[in-house]
Amino acid sequence: MTTSDVARRLRDVTVLDTEGRPVRLGPLWDEKPLVLVFVRHYG
Repeated sequence: MTTSDVARRLRDVTVLDTEGRPVRLGPLWDEKPLVLVFVRHYG
């Protein structure tokens, strides 16, 4: 799987921003490079 394949698959995925609002991933990297970090909260 290439980086392009991963980007295509994640394009329509929605995540929550820091304020809990849904955001689609695709438009974020259309504008500029994107670093995506997943944080898991234990507690």
